[in-house]
Amino acid sequence: MHAFTKLFVVLSSFEATITERRDERGVTAIEYALLAAGIAALVGIAALALGNRISAAFLTILP
Repeated sequence: MHAFTKLFVVLSSFEATITERRDERGVTAIEYALLAAGIAALVGIAALALGNRISAAFLTILP
């Protein structure tokens, strides 16, 4: 394999890597949005499940 062919292969693979990284930015944003939605859902479920207990605890502290 000639030196120019090796250089071409390396540069082509580097270009492909850069292109793949550009495409992943949107995917990362979606992953963070799904993670935030999941955490919000868990907090909501916990609030519904423990709401009466938390309310009773505060009523005993604050008359």
